[in-house]
Amino acid sequence: MRREVKNQGGHTFLVLDYDQENNWLYLNWIGYQNLFNIKQGLAEAWNMFRRYRFSKVLNDNRELVGPWDKANDWLEEELNPASAPIRIKYVAHIISPGIFGQLSIQDLQTRLINKVEIKLFEDINRAQDWLKSK
Repeated sequence: MRREVKNQGGHTFLVLDYDQENNWLYLNWIGYQNLFNIKQGLAEAWNMFRRYRFSKVLNDNRELVGPWDKANDWLEEELNPASAPIRIKYVAHIISPGIFGQLSIQDLQTRLINKVEIKLFEDINRAQDWLKSK
């Protein structure tokens, strides 16, 4: 099931696609992300989780622009297994080409070190192989 989420200007900022064969959710973040967009996008992800019950996410930031670390406090709480509406165990994260996006995921990875296994990749094929091994 594929879903596009649009910002207030009508531009797609997130594409979600549930991969039934591998039982994971693919998230493709596009352009600049603010806290409002991230919350809206993850609300869609939670809806897909309720339907499909996956525990793995392939998070793609190759089309992301700029930082998104302002959302890390909120994400830390949302992805905390003790309080999260869903239980994500593994996240294969394809890093953005820009340094600000890379610093944002490194910060989040540190915050969630014993809560969610996040592995960083530059290559989507390696990210998929890692998720398949989990």
